[in-house]
Amino acid sequence: MSFIVKQPRSNGRIHLFLAESYRVESKAYPVQKRTYLGVLDSAATELLLARNANEPSPEVIKLLQDKGISFSGRRFSRKELRIDKLDKAIKSSSCLEIGRIALLEHLALKSGLLASLNASFGAEDARRIFAAAAYECCEGGALCRLQDWIEDTSLHEEAMALSASSVTRLCQSAGANLSGRNDFFREWFKASGNPRALVSDTTSISSYAEKLSLVEWGYNRDQDSLPQVNLNMVYSRETHTPLYYRLIFGSVPDVCTLTATSKTISELGLKTYNFSLDRGFFSVENLLHFHDAKLGYTIGAPMGNNKEAGRLFERNKQKLRSFKSAVVYDNMTLNHVSDTYRIVKQGKHGERTKVVKTTAHIYLNKCRRAQQEKDLVKLLHGIMKEFSRHTFTEFEEAEAWLETMAGNGKKCLFNVRKNRENAKNPDERYVASADGGFQIGVAERAYVSAVKHFGVFMILNSDPSADGEQTLRDNRSRDCQEKVFDILKNSTGNDRLRASGDTSAEGRLFIAFIAVTLHKLLENKLRQGECLGTVTINKALDLMRKIRVGVFTDGTRIPYEIPLKVRKLLENIAPDLLESITGKKPVPRRRDKKSVVTSNK
Repeated sequence: MSFIVKQPRSNGRIHLFLAESYRVESKAYPVQKRTYLGVLDSAATELLLARNANEPSPEVIKLLQDKGISFSGRRFSRKELRIDKLDKAIKSSSCLEIGRIALLEHLALKSGLLASLNASFGAEDARRIFAAAAYECCEGGALCRLQDWIEDTSLHEEAMALSASSVTRLCQSAGANLSGRNDFFREWFKASGNPRALVSDTTSISSYAEKLSLVEWGYNRDQDSLPQVNLNMVYSRETHTPLYYRLIFGSVPDVCTLTATSKTISELGLKTYNFSLDRGFFSVENLLHFHDAKLGYTIGAPMGNNKEAGRLFERNKQKLRSFKSAVVYDNMTLNHVSDTYRIVKQGKHGERTKVVKTTAHIYLNKCRRAQQEKDLVKLLHGIMKEFSRHTFTEFEEAEAWLETMAGNGKKCLFNVRKNRENAKNPDERYVASADGGFQIGVAERAYVSAVKHFGVFMILNSDPSADGEQTLRDNRSRDCQEKVFDILKNSTGNDRLRASGDTSAEGRLFIAFIAVTLHKLLENKLRQGECLGTVTINKALDLMRKIRVGVFTDGTRIPYEIPLKVRKLLENIAPDLLESITGKKPVPRRRDKKSVVTSNK
């Protein structure tokens, strides 16, 4: 016995099943088997066959006709689902927020970000990625709540289905599409004008996941006792926006990532550029790679355990103390000298030693040097004073106490010995313990070696014509990259990597990259409109939240009133967006004229 079963769902659709009832010898009651056919159309008169279902037999078509349901061969598609959802949304009156979505979409269109997404992932997936990134930029919450947020915004009218499972599939799709992400970076490089001045840095993102191959134990920047994945990001100092990122195994140090990053962005379209790097990327191999590829760079050189840096400092320390070397940069007084730095790679197995020369800029901050030495002296005197209050029975006990108080780094600055004369103060350089059995003093040579490089730092610049101020400005521009990492972890809610697989992790971080880019685009717009000093990013988004529109049952849209503060903000950063929302041209700002007072005398 066969018959048709209608099963309505919570989304308003009616699904059709073919039910077949038959008996089984081992069971007392009939058994029913159901076969999924498809759904009813919006008029509930025609079967829309499921995409993977077979054509119904004449017997099934006869059963459908008995139920008043026709079949013309049409199959169910997502397009019709979106149309039906849109009809359902329009039929119900609602008040939707349009301000933040309109502003972020306006910035994405102007910068070419949205066009790059469309060209790489297609219009539908690009729109879904943009919606997820806009949610992270505005709310910074978990992506599983994205659908609830969409219901209150203008994205609701697009009938965009982004439930928790849909977002997971979107992340997996974007993460598995490596060619699509590379195409996006190519298009984004072009839209950004192929900038030359770049900053490269790496951060760590901790994760509780155990099934991710990228997650490994390594140096954690956030001091979390968790395994991590490293994220290397390239930032443009010209457009003040992120350009590129890639994920790296958590155990790989920064120094090993630069060569692959530079080769990758060259392959993706950036042929001419220069990097600004910190000391974490300093290595002979990286510097030789830049010279062989004829790429520019500024990079901080470590002073400790660097013979060449120590040699240049000893040769120029008298010049650093001279008034002639003093420069003023950003309300800060420094002493600066430049010299030639030799990059030496020792040859192996008969190979010739390779020597490359670059320019080293050496700086001395006397105020910082004095403060560092003051803090060190205060610490050493505090440890010696605390030593005089303790008693020790064994030499090993005194050594263990010193290691606990000073740590491995400062332990070498002290000398501990037994007090053979059993006097309280036999030597002014030493302090005795409470019982007089042991003495502690500062090792002079170790102290001189420790304070030797206080306040001194060195920057290597491949451009020999750059002066000390320009080199310092280029190197200090790395601070903008640290702000991007702060946005990634704190403002967009990506301080932990929560993903079930490698492809899902790649997709989630790609959405996070788009969210950070939207955040920086808004920050740049506020800076151009001279509003950043009085309006923060979060404050601007809160103001834009007040722009709303009413959608009625007949499809009528009525924009509601815009508050004065919101209108002034849009007049400064996006007057054309204000015109498109209100339909009126913004009134240009007027400058107050000085009143003229005339006398009758």
